[in-house]
Amino acid sequence: MSVKFVDHSWLELKEFINRNALILMPVGAIEEHGPHLPVSTDMVIASRLAEAVANRIKDQVPVLITPDMWQAYNGNILHQWPGSLTISQDTQKRLLYEIAESIIKMGFKKILFINSHGQNLFTLEAVCRQIADDYGVYLPFVFEYKIAADFMGEHRKSKIGGISHACEFETSMMLHLTDLVNMSKAEKSLMTYSSKFKNNDGMQGTSRVFWSTWALEKAEMGVLGDPTTATEETGAKAFEYLVGEISEFALEYYHYGKPK
Repeated sequence: MSVKFVDHSWLELKEFINRNALILMPVGAIEEHGPHLPVSTDMVIASRLAEAVANRIKDQVPVLITPDMWQAYNGNILHQWPGSLTISQDTQKRLLYEIAESIIKMGFKKILFINSHGQNLFTLEAVCRQIADDYGVYLPFVFEYKIAADFMGEHRKSKIGGISHACEFETSMMLHLTDLVNMSKAEKSLMTYSSKFKNNDGMQGTSRVFWSTWALEKAEMGVLGDPTTATEETGAKAFEYLVGEISEFALEYYHYGKPK
């Protein structure tokens, strides 16, 4: 049976509601990712993760995947490179909220956002909090950068400053998932600004403040990090790690609060 929400009739969806199915919602963006990656990078990663997680857990719990939510906010600084389709954060918040709201009104109570775009984080948190206030339904989201941080800490080839945007991590993932990467165009652009308050790597250390990396670094080609160190092998291992970890959390979330 298909794990795609849109493949089912309303009668079939009603049965999924009766079984208290888990809804996975991939959330990404259409955004420039340097001269070597397609602008679909964030959405490809979120979509493929959601699909793999659904197929991993479908024999344990009923699960469906919504269509991709690619409509996202991208900072104006990104518009110097063609490719970023952007909406305001207010518009994105309403969009995500109302889609989640419609799913809840159908009768579904378990929705997990699978996010792969850093600028979605504050919007997703706001949506999850508003849904909780309005419906008493507490929704979580995962961000693949946070989930993969420990793994990449052990397996990365780039120096500190090499992972953030269109970097070793995303390029490795896309080498594994697609044939759309042009490594001959990959250029290193290590992040250099670091202080006791702000770190200079997306997967190493923790910043104590929010301060946009785009304000601090020179990204001449729309890259923050070192994609030249990316490999398909790293991407394959990272993807499998992410699928395992997100699947484990999805099951934890699904079963939380159910009678034992």
